[in-house]
Amino acid sequence: MKTLAFTMLLLMSALVSLAQCPDCTPDLSCTTPDPFPTICPLVLPDATTGEDYQSTLTFYLPAQIVDPDTGIEATLEEVEVTGVNGLPFGMSFTLSSDNNTYFPSQGDEYGCATICGTPLLAGNYDVVINVNVV
Repeated sequence: MKTLAFTMLLLMSALVSLAQCPDCTPDLSCTTPDPFPTICPLVLPDATTGEDYQSTLTFYLPAQIVDPDTGIEATLEEVEVTGVNGLPFGMSFTLSSDNNTYFPSQGDEYGCATICGTPLLAGNYDVVINVNVV
């Protein structure tokens, strides 16, 4: 019986993780005093196991960035989100770009992601967003 319940739980989490989150609108107040990429909010609101959850994450990708330590300047041409790891079972995400790519040098300085679903296991989760940057 325990094996059946565990199998059903895994199947449900797989089906929930395939669900698409709703579209999002970036928060244009998400900036930094120095021109450097950032994410808002840095920590998402807590979720409750077994309860529906939805939150929006905005990222600011200025076309011109300056390393605050060295003063070296660079132009962000392209930022491609290649993966997201560490989401709790039962949660999924949807990016504001259909092809997961943003072009800051062409005015595409803001993007967002909606994180949604029903978390199945309690705990603290560090979510890692992987990107390729040109």
